[in-house]
Amino acid sequence: MANYPINETRLISGIKIRITGKVTVNYPNASVDIKIKAPGTAAHPYHLKIGPNQLKDEQTQKFTIAKIPITLALEAIPKKGNVYVSVRKGNFVCWTLPVSYKEHKGIHTITAYGIYALIKSLDGKADHTYVIGVDKNTGNELTWTCGGAYEGGRELTTGEADGLTCDCISRRMEEIGLTGGLAGIRYGIDGVCHQASNRIMYPAGLVVDKANGWKLSSSIFGILGLKAIDGKGKTIWNKILKECMGVDTDTPEEFKLSETPDPLKEHLLELEYDLYEETGIELSGAQSKNLSSEYLAFKESQQGLASNIQKGNITGISFAMDMNKAISNYMTSVSKIASRPVQEKLFGHEDGKPVYLVNPDIAEQIYSQPELTE
Repeated sequence: MANYPINETRLISGIKIRITGKVTVNYPNASVDIKIKAPGTAAHPYHLKIGPNQLKDEQTQKFTIAKIPITLALEAIPKKGNVYVSVRKGNFVCWTLPVSYKEHKGIHTITAYGIYALIKSLDGKADHTYVIGVDKNTGNELTWTCGGAYEGGRELTTGEADGLTCDCISRRMEEIGLTGGLAGIRYGIDGVCHQASNRIMYPAGLVVDKANGWKLSSSIFGILGLKAIDGKGKTIWNKILKECMGVDTDTPEEFKLSETPDPLKEHLLELEYDLYEETGIELSGAQSKNLSSEYLAFKESQQGLASNIQKGNITGISFAMDMNKAISNYMTSVSKIASRPVQEKLFGHEDGKPVYLVNPDIAEQIYSQPELTE
């Protein structure tokens, strides 16, 4: 059984709509459990099951939220083995999720661990995370270090998946290179160990959302590390999925958005939504514009640091410290725009405390490899 988490925010008719829940695949059946919510409204639950005797071209549920007519649709394509979940307004597809309908053998118990001691000396709160898979038949272990320590951590989450598929995704056998063992994550650029762990556990549908520092990590890098503005990280991830799971992440034409999603706008939508839900603050048009400018400046700063580290112009330690400083400055800017301290509620990081999300030791180890600068 695999669970695929859902956490999306979309702007529909000027209203920020939050979609949360999961798709559960227990081959050959699947189910969808979603809650849809607009600010100031009650959540609207949605549940739907499909299986060999339930497959239809489309199954839908219609309702109204914040005076907006919404159609929630599940579309099944048995020949391709994929299920697509969509939220529509009229013919406009607002959100889609492909779910693999592929049966795997060689099931492992997949467990993620978090360890705080690694950067305790820096007074940081972020856990380093790593993953271990144990074969249910033989007891043999596969260990995925995610760039750092892999012993002594506390258990964060556990589930089941094909261990060899997880191993393929991890890129563990790449002995050298920027993304070896990190599941395609360019450390500090696409994400950190949290995002690498989530990618490795993708077939099990698990995330390390109980790790210290997760709220900040997921806000800056996303759940799977797909927020880098150069797009290279997403390209790497799509290639890994295709190779290891046979999943084609290109959305079929009939499910494509009428507009290409803008990751910058998506983040700002999520941030404004969370700001309202967590603190009751609703930004004015001018404040929204300022927030957009600050976020764009932050992403450009990130991209500049990413370019320098990949060219070998700065050390791994300098890269990590400068990236953490850029993250800290961005959070401070958000608090200034909101006219009150909001860092802890929005990012899970105590106001005024230094940020050590990107671990200097791991960054130095990865980026000191001479092969990376050739």
